Amino acid sequence: MTAEQIRSLLLDSSLRLLASPTPAEPGAIASLVRDAPMELPDDYLHLLAVADGVQGDLGMAPGWVMLWPAAAVTAGNRSCDVLRRHPGFLAVGTSGGFGFGPGDGDVVFAFRIEEGSGSAVYGIPGECVDASEIRTLVDNFGAFVRAIGRLCPGDAA
Repeated sequence: MTAEQIRSLLLDSSLRLLASPTPAEPGAIASLVRDAPMELPDDYLHLLAVADGVQGDLGMAPGWVMLWPAAAVTAGNRSCDVLRRHPGFLAVGTSGGFGFGPGDGDVVFAFRIEEGSGSAVYGIPGECVDASEIRTLVDNFGAFVRAIGRLCPGDAA
């Protein structure tokens, strides 16, 4: 997806976002690209150029998304206990406390470092100890973007 396609999606007035998107500072994106342990997906970089962090409904489980601002990704990864238990992922946000099921706690949204710019988006439950609990949410970040601001199937409007 291009930045313009993402902008068009995120400016849809029917989306359920907490705030209108504002672009990341180019320097913050450049720092993230420089410091990231992987080549970041183009769709993710295009999103940051349109929206420096997004919070709202997510049209898939766990149903809520809080993508971190570009300048917060490195610190978020340092402080994320889930990633200490499951190295090899780069987190870009969380579900704000909503889990896949009762008692799951927060879900971390992440890319698998070894997959590079073609990485799927993974959901890592906050209480996850066993790597078998890590879920592939979508095959690419563009599909994740299409779910931002949409109701999760089965949720009430």
